[in-house]
Amino acid sequence: MQIMMTNITNNNIIEQMNICRTYLKVIYISDICNAEGSKIEEKIFEGNPIQSRYTWPETPKPPMKV
Repeated sequence: MQIMMTNITNNNIIEQMNICRTYLKVIYISDICNAEGSKIEEKIFEGNPIQSRYTWPETPKPPMKV
């Protein structure tokens, strides 16, 4: 999130990315990558939240165009 905040200046894009991140329950990039870190897991593109040991706020599924 810190890198995102320093490199993206459009607040609307940051807000949309955070909505997606919260829905998918993602904290780190490694949460959505394969074991080698070379690809993003397919289930993320399908919009399926990952399993998380943390309690997340209820976030509705964002529209696909976000």
